Amino acid sequence: EIHKKLEKLSDLKYKEASREREEIESIKDKRNSNFIEYMEDRDFITSNYYQFLDYLNPFINDVYANTPEQIEARRKKQEEKEAKEKALKDKIDEINSSVKSYSDEEIQKAFEEVESIQKTFDENKEEYNNLKSQIKKYEEDKVKFIRENLGSDIYKNPEYMEIVNTKKELEQQKEEAWEKLNEMGDKLNPYMAPIAYYYLNKFTYEQDSQINNCKTTDDVINLIKIKGWYSEKGNNALELKSVDVDAAKDIFKCMEKIFAMFPEQKGADASFDTKNTSSSVWAEANFWSGVTLNRKFWKNYQELKSDYERTTGSFHPQGTDAKDMIFHEYYHVMTTENDLANVIYKAVTNRLKMKGQKGGPKQTELIKAGISEYATKNADEFGAESFCQALGSKNPTGFAVEVFKETLKYKKYMRGLI
Repeated sequence: EIHKKLEKLSDLKYKEASREREEIESIKDKRNSNFIEYMEDRDFITSNYYQFLDYLNPFINDVYANTPEQIEARRKKQEEKEAKEKALKDKIDEINSSVKSYSDEEIQKAFEEVESIQKTFDENKEEYNNLKSQIKKYEEDKVKFIRENLGSDIYKNPEYMEIVNTKKELEQQKEEAWEKLNEMGDKLNPYMAPIAYYYLNKFTYEQDSQINNCKTTDDVINLIKIKGWYSEKGNNALELKSVDVDAAKDIFKCMEKIFAMFPEQKGADASFDTKNTSSSVWAEANFWSGVTLNRKFWKNYQELKSDYERTTGSFHPQGTDAKDMIFHEYYHVMTTENDLANVIYKAVTNRLKMKGQKGGPKQTELIKAGISEYATKNADEFGAESFCQALGSKNPTGFAVEVFKETLKYKKYMRGLI
């Protein structure tokens, strides 16, 4: 009706048009008034309907969901849940209670014992490496002999059999030398706890105050190069393109701590660089290519820190912050070669008896609650998250301390073996 009247407006005089407009407005007002009344009625009915349902539902639930059997089932389920939570908490408390304090005398004695063991270890390691070299040479001689005597019965040739038998004897000696080295490694175990305690609680190192005067990322890069940790080119090149200056300063401080604790890592053929990627990964690292930061995140350091903080204590280890990711990545650099991360993982999980008994906490549950959710991904991330917490948190868990102990053992005192 409104539409039809609007069509007539163009043909009517101004006065008539005004009258028509008034009629239209009257119709619209009446319609709106009726609509409002309708909506009020509907809202009243709807509201009362749902109020009535809210009133009725408890009675319905009592009838259909509160039979004696169902009440008992829910009670048992709740008891099982509480028992599992308690078992998980008790196991984590047990692991964390294994972290002990050591006196200066105990620490000193541990260092002396380790030094004595390491001398023997180094001698055995030299023997082991010599045997490896000899075996390699005999293998080359064997291949060469076969090539030069194609078509002949080499197994009847005394010269060839001498090569084969000598290589076999050397391999046996190598196995024996390896067992000796493992025995030396086992002898280190009792002394690693006080040494780890020293490094995590008493160790001091020179901290260069010049880093606080750096105004740009380039200033930080120059200071790193002066330290000799990285170079401009080559396998250990340094590049921090687009990295926020505050992030660069924190990276420097983490490097400073790592290289103070593990000076053996200086000069390693591993770079430290950045790249542009749409990936959601903040950083990545391994033994062969070093550490790579995602520019997308590290150029907005405040935002990165906020993102990390939101997930600390769940996805990331308690007591750590964004800068501690650098420790996480250095762990990958130190342990991805020769599957060392898996060696450490097995040693730690066995020592802490994390596999548990039937009905007890699962290993992944322990790792998630005791370290972080990300640590459940694999052996590499278990170690990296634990190492990150060991160096970044003021109160590392038993998991973190154990991983740090094993890392010290292999990367400092058994270096060159694995």
